[in-house]
Amino acid sequence: MRPRFRGASRMAISGTSGGVGGGLFADINITPLTDIFLVLLIIFMVTTSVTIESAAHIDLPKAESTSPETKGVIVTYTTQHEIFVNSKDVPERELESTLREALGKVEDKIVVFQGDQKVLLGDMVRILDIAKRAGALVATNGGFFAASGDPLGCLMIAGNLISEPDPQRSCAGITADGTVLFDRLHADVTAVAGETSGRIDGVNRERRDDELILYRPIYDTTTRTNNAGAEAVIQNGAVVSVADLRGNAAIPRDGFVLSGHGRGRQWILRALAPGTPVWVQTVFVPRSGNPQWQQVVHAVGGGPRLLSGGVWLPPENFTPEFTDRRHPRSAIGVLADGRIVLVVVDGRQPAHSLGMTLPELAMALRRLGAVEAMNLDGGGSSALVVNGRVVTQPSDETGERPVSDALLVLPALLRPAQGP
Repeated sequence: MRPRFRGASRMAISGTSGGVGGGLFADINITPLTDIFLVLLIIFMVTTSVTIESAAHIDLPKAESTSPETKGVIVTYTTQHEIFVNSKDVPERELESTLREALGKVEDKIVVFQGDQKVLLGDMVRILDIAKRAGALVATNGGFFAASGDPLGCLMIAGNLISEPDPQRSCAGITADGTVLFDRLHADVTAVAGETSGRIDGVNRERRDDELILYRPIYDTTTRTNNAGAEAVIQNGAVVSVADLRGNAAIPRDGFVLSGHGRGRQWILRALAPGTPVWVQTVFVPRSGNPQWQQVVHAVGGGPRLLSGGVWLPPENFTPEFTDRRHPRSAIGVLADGRIVLVVVDGRQPAHSLGMTLPELAMALRRLGAVEAMNLDGGGSSALVVNGRVVTQPSDETGERPVSDALLVLPALLRPAQGP
C-alpha cells in the first residue's frame, strides 16, 4: 500500500534514482573492482561543523579485502595552525601531495581528520577543501552525540573504536569489502599485555568508579581525569610511562592512554611497566551472531533499526514522542542489489516540510527499494551536502548544526603504480 503523508515533507536522497519522482537524486553504482578502491571518510570532530565541496554523481565500488586492523591516514589540525599527517608535521602547501603519497602506502584508503572545539571552522574547511581534491562527494550527518560534542553509541574509524556501542541501540557497520551491516551489539574491548589482559570498560569518555578506560588522541590532548586512578601512556605498541594518583595524562598523537580506577587501577599497576608491549583487541558481539561483524572497519551508531528484510521493526527503546511525531530525519539504507541510499528529510518548517515519523521514514525507504535501513541522528542535525552546497533546509534557525561525526561518500582513487 502506498503510504500517505499529511502536510508537506521533503526528502533529499542520495543513492538511487529509480522509483520516486521529484527531489534530488545522486546515483551510487556498485561496480566491479578493477583499478579502483573504495574510499570512505568519516569526520569526527568535537563540536566543529564542516561543509565539504562535492559532486553529485559517483561510483561506490567494492573494496579489496583488507585487515580490520589496517589504519588509514590521520590528519590533525591544531589551534596553533599546525598540520600533521600521521604525526608528521606538514606545511599546508605540501598537504595534498603528502596526503596522496600517504594514501598510496596503505590498503585501507581512509582519511581521518582531527580537530577540537577551539579550531576555527574556516581553517578546518580550508584544510578539508585541499583534501577534497582527492574528493569528498556526498556528506550527511552521522550518529547521536552529547551536548559536549562526544558521540553517543558506536563509532569506529579505520578499525579504531572511538566510542563503544550502546547494546540497546542499533549500529551500522561497513566491512573491508564494502558490505553494510545493521545490528544491536556490544563490544568486547581488551588491553593485552603479554600473558595478561584487562577488560576495557569504555572508550574516549569520562572514567567512572572501578573502570578501565581507553583514551585515543582523537578524544583530546589529555585524558581530563582526576587524580584518583592510575594511567599508562602507550606509544609505538609499548608502555612509556605509568603514573599513579595524578590524572590528566597527555595523550600521544601516535599512541593511547589506559586510565584506571579501582579494579582498573590495580590492573595497570600490576600488569604495566615501562617497556611492556600492549595492544588493544576489539571484538564486536552482535545480537544476531552474524560473523561478518568481525570484518567491520567503520561503524556509526544511530537507531532505531527501520527495516530488516524489508519489514518494519519495533522502535527499540525510543519514546513515542521521538518515533511517532514528525521531525527532520536522516537514514542509511541498503537496496536489494547492494546499493546504498542516504536519505535526509526536512522538517519543523510548516511552510516547507513537517518531517516524518519513523514508520513513515521506513515506508519511504521501502518504496525506494531498501530492504535494510537504520535511522541516524535527526532534528536540527539533519543535513545533506551535495556538489558543494547544502541541498536540504536544516531546521535550526542558525542553519547547519555542529555535529559530532558525519558520513561522506568519496570517489574511488586510482590504484598506485607501486605499493599495496
